[in-house]
Parts: sequence; C-alpha cells; structure tokens
Amino acid sequence: MQLKIIASCIGAAVIAAGAAHAEEKIHELRASPATVHRGFFDASLKPALTIDSGDIVRLWTTTGNPRYFESLGVPKEKIPAELYASFEGAPGAGRDDHTLDGPIAVRGAEIGDTVEIKIRSIDLWLPIAAMGFRANRGSLPEDFPYSRDKVLFFDPAKKAIEGRSRYRGAGQTVLGRDRGRTAAIDGARAKRAAQRLRRQHGQS
Repeated sequence: MQLKIIASCIGAAVIAAGAAHAEEKIHELRASPATVHRGFFDASLKPALTIDSGDIVRLWTTTGNPRYFESLGVPKEKIPAELYASFEGAPGAGRDDHTLDGPIAVRGAEIGDTVEIKIRSIDLWLPIAAMGFRANRGSLPEDFPYSRDKVLFFDPAKKAIEGRSRYRGAGQTVLGRDRGRTAAIDGARAKRAAQRLRRQHGQS
C-alpha cells in the first residue's frame, strides 16, 4: 500500500527531493482546483502525482483567496491570475491560508515505511501576500477585541516588499470574550500587552 506525501509552502515554489537516486527525474505540480485542497488531510484523496523514490518535485503553491483581497479593496488587476485559477469554485471570501498541494504518492511505499523528503530550495513567486488577526483570538484575546488585515506587495526579482500597503482592513471592535464589554485598544495598551506576552515566553 502506498504512503501519500503532501507538501506545501505558502505562496512559494518548492523543490523537494526524496532519497538520492543515480538518475534524477523532475516533476512539476502546479496549483489548480484539481491539485489543491484546503484545511484537511485525507488519505482517501486520489494522488495528484505519483513519483519514484529519488525523484524531484517542483511544487507551485498558492494561498490567499482572491475574493479576500477584493474585500480589502485590492483592484482585480493587482491580484495574480494564478490565485483566481487555483481558487476557482472555493466557497466564501476568507483568506484561506491552509492550502495543500497533492497528495503525492511514492511507488512502492507501504504503510509503516519512513519517507524522507529533502527541501532543496524555496522561492517566493507570487507578488501579493496578506497578514492579519481575528478579534478575541490568539494569545491575547482580551487585549485585541478587533480584527485587522494588511496586504503586502512583493517583488519576486528583488526579494523585497514594495513600499507600504495601501489596503488595510478597518479595525472592528467586538464584544470582549471575558469582560462582557467593548474596549478600544490604544498604542500604549497594545505595547503593554506585547511586553506581557514576551514575559510569558521568558523573553526580556
């Protein structure tokens, strides 16, 4: 029985290789609705690619639902066509970070075998990214009763972020989880919250 390998990396092209082989064979797996699934592992999925031990796989991964970027005010022409293609048919307008390429099956692998995967390189190739957090979640739920998102544009050739983002999700204050009231977070309070978090993790 085959072991299925799933490899993914956010917004990057990944080259992974199995155990060394005398003659290397290179496969390429691009992100598409047929090769990408989101937020779950399932051994019953049909392999998107089957390889031999020692083969090299170049994975093109995509993350970030284009409808999420649109909801933050990013013009469609600034959203890569590859995102629209790989998220075709995806429900909702969430960020959808947890995307997985594959599965990838290895011929001859059986349950109980150890599969070694070596990552040779990781290259960022999509020119857009996002970061954010959700209200009342994470390590400091009481101190951040609002949500915020930020879009970043990346120059793959220069390996650098392009300037400052002009697309930010508006801070949304919601009911505090434990306090039973709404709260506004100012800069000083946010700084104290960060200091408390560092102390919890033993940092100065």
